[in-house]
Parts: sequence; structure tokens; C-alpha cells
Amino acid sequence: GMVASAGLMSALHRLYFTVDGDERKALLGSTYVWHLVVGILCGAIIIGFSKPISNLLFLNAKYQVETLLIGLYFLFNFPLEIPFNIFRLEKKSGVYVSYSLIRFLLDFGLKIFLIIVLDRGVRGYLESGIISTAVTLLLTNFSIARYIKLTFRSEYLKELLRLGVPFIFSVFPLWSLTVSDRLVLNYIVDQS
Repeated sequence: GMVASAGLMSALHRLYFTVDGDERKALLGSTYVWHLVVGILCGAIIIGFSKPISNLLFLNAKYQVETLLIGLYFLFNFPLEIPFNIFRLEKKSGVYVSYSLIRFLLDFGLKIFLIIVLDRGVRGYLESGIISTAVTLLLTNFSIARYIKLTFRSEYLKELLRLGVPFIFSVFPLWSLTVSDRLVLNYIVDQS
């Protein structure tokens, strides 16, 4: 998962079994709304500052489009953590595996098409991730509708943050490597 999500998902797993019924739906809904808002904000920041981020990472704006695509990916991937964690918490392993398989096959097929057939390189790689993540998010939303109540309760967010923030700092270095490796590899290949 993403940096902030890793800590909050650990906290969600801890809090989930302390509430029942509508309170559980409100906890899941509050967590989902938070992830949507953070995904939109962080994605918008990355998209809006794609040129300075590219300049910072690569000392030129050559990879602005790739940086922008990472921002789009973040928009969809961050909230996608919630449906998959709901499937885990509700012990819906078949649903979890089905959506994971759909995402994998869609991503794999798009990678072959965009990278090999259309010769889009790293951009095609990132585009396939965006499309497969967005489609999976849309599809999983139908399956989680009965488990959540789209609401926002600040007391749940406070408790999630209290329990989850320590995990965020331990996951940040791993996430940084995961996201930046694609751009770094592309940069190295272009230098050859």
C-alpha cells in the first residue's frame, strides 16, 4: 500500500472489530472518505507540480509527463486500499482474489498492448497502471456498498491517525523506492 495508507490500514484492522453494525459502516465510510480526499489532494499536488518535481528528481523537466502520470495513479490507487481491506476484514477471499485477478489481467494485457504494440515505453507502463487501477476501483465500489456508510466522523479519523501514524514513517522509504524506481530506470536507460 501507499505510505499513509499502510499505517491507517493497520489501525483500521485494529478498530474494525471494536464496533458493530452501523458504527462499523461509519468507520469504514470515514476511512474511505479520508482516503478519497487524501488521494485527490496528493494526486492534485503531484499533477500540479509535475514540472518542479521532475526538475527536482532529474534536474530537468523531461519527465514531467511521467510524473503527472504518477499523480493520476495516486488518485486511484490510494482509495483502492479500502475495498481490498474490506474484503479481507469481511473474509471475502473469493471476492478479493477475483478483483485482484481482474486487476492483474487488465494491467498485464494493457502493458503488452501499450508497451509492445504501441511502443509507449514507461508512459505505457504507467498508463496501464492508471487504467487498471481506475477500473478496479470502480468495480470494487459496487461490492463494498453494503459494508460502508459514506460519512465522515472525525473521531474515527483521530483514532485511526493515533494508532496508524507510527507505521507511516516506517513504510515511507519503501514506498519512495517503489514509486521512483520506474523513473530512475527510464532515466538511466535514456542516458545510455
